[in-house]
Amino acid sequence: MRRKLKVLIVAKPWQGGLYEYYFNAFKRREDVDPYLYFTYPNSILDYLSYKANKKNWYDDLLKKIAKLKYDLGFFINTFPNFDKLDNKNNVLYLTDDACIDQRKFDLFKNIYISDNGYAEKFSNNNNFLGELAFAFDPNVHKSNGSNPKKKLIQLIANKDKVRNKWIDLMDKHDCFPDIYGNYFNKSSYLLSHPFKIHPSINFRKQNKIYSKYLISLNIHASVIKNGTNMKTFEACGFKVPQIINFTPGLENFFEPNKEIMVFSNINEYKEKLDLLRGDDKLRKTLINNSIKRAAAMHKYDDRVKVIIKNFNLS
Repeated sequence: MRRKLKVLIVAKPWQGGLYEYYFNAFKRREDVDPYLYFTYPNSILDYLSYKANKKNWYDDLLKKIAKLKYDLGFFINTFPNFDKLDNKNNVLYLTDDACIDQRKFDLFKNIYISDNGYAEKFSNNNNFLGELAFAFDPNVHKSNGSNPKKKLIQLIANKDKVRNKWIDLMDKHDCFPDIYGNYFNKSSYLLSHPFKIHPSINFRKQNKIYSKYLISLNIHASVIKNGTNMKTFEACGFKVPQIINFTPGLENFFEPNKEIMVFSNINEYKEKLDLLRGDDKLRKTLINNSIKRAAAMHKYDDRVKVIIKNFNLS
């Protein structure tokens, strides 16, 4: 029997859950034995150790990584002193505002970014393989059943200057959404819309939020230059119709107004919100079309297949 590929996933324990989605996808493969290490404390005791001496904490992490003797290391973003890694069988995945010192490119066999808008920074690097888009985990991002008393629309998002502009416009045009994120207790919206502002929600509990609403609103953060963010893919799995502000490259993943609704100005947003509010058939069509596309092309299992194939070829 062929030995399984020992894969190490190294990432921050983000509330967004990206680390777990990739761990799940690697784990679902019969030829992979996955391990997961965090680049930031994930418990109270670990955090106290980290605060007491960050250098020692990261040194211990490097020793732990070296001791595993893995076949493939999948690093979601970098961390302090990552250039001291002994093992060279590493893949780097840079998300959001993708950036790395060019002198450190050779530390990784393959390099991916989540947003093609940053590709120019890596154009002279032979190890750069382009975009590795976000996706959805069918075991996590799934419908929580029918809720007969659904509210209209929600936005799950953290504060951002681009989002703030859109939310201000929605406030002025009387189409303010329910918001879940770090707007809670950190903006004037808590006073003006006290029943629409909610605390952040852990990725494992998002299905409870999606099931409460007819529509999912997605406003891209300022770091998105080309393509789209995680929420677009996740909402497909939750089987909720989406309204998303347009960004270049979004159409490469989903067909506008057939699989997702897009808007470029506040009037277009209001028109499409009203359209979806009153058309149950349209909502179901968008749900069916978007989940069909996501299941066929945008699962984390698909991304892992690309990672392993390219790693073996390099």
